[in-house]
Amino acid sequence: MLGEWNQTSPGGGWAMYDPELAQKYPGKYVVALPNQVIEVGDDEAEVRARAAEKLGLPVNDVCVVQIAPLETRVPIRW
Repeated sequence: MLGEWNQTSPGGGWAMYDPELAQKYPGKYVVALPNQVIEVGDDEAEVRARAAEKLGLPVNDVCVVQIAPLETRVPIRW
């Protein structure tokens, strides 16, 4: 067992903003750990359930994010 929700939360942060994932999975729901995608799909509940099973976490402890397509994002250049 990996632990609590806080372990999937940082994965959600990077996955939501990663341009490569936006190209690969636009509009999809994703559960991730830091630098590792755990589960991807079209149905949020299914993605959450499959990820919870893989991670050994309760379903409600899994952070799911939806990946916005690149063309809908405001471009930011640092």
